[in-house]
Amino acid sequence: MSTRAMFNRMLEFLLLVIGCGITGFFIGVPQHYVAFGLHGYGFGRDAFLLACLEGGIVGVMLGIPTGERVHIILFFGDTSLSSRCRSSSSEAYSEAVALGQSVAHGLPF
Repeated sequence: MSTRAMFNRMLEFLLLVIGCGITGFFIGVPQHYVAFGLHGYGFGRDAFLLACLEGGIVGVMLGIPTGERVHIILFFGDTSLSSRCRSSSSEAYSEAVALGQSVAHGLPF
C-alpha cells in the first residue's frame, strides 16, 4: 500500500470519527436540554451547559461507534462473519464449518 493510499485512509477515518462525534453532540445536547427542561430543570443557561456536558458526552460516545457501523454497512454491505468467510473463499468457510462441527461433537456434554 502506498503512502498516499495510507494517508487517504487515515484522513477518511479521522473525518469519519470527527463527523460522527459532532453529529452525536448536536443530537445529544438538544435531547438532554429539552428532556431535562420539561422535567423541571428549566431552560436557562445552566441547564444548557449541563446538557452540553452530559448530553454532549453521551452523544459523542454513542455517535462515533454508531456512525462507523453505518459507514461499514453502507459501503461494504453485510458485515456478518459468515458472509465475509463465504465471500473471501468458500474453501476456508467450509474448513471453518468442519472444524466447528468436529469441536462440537468432541465435547463431553
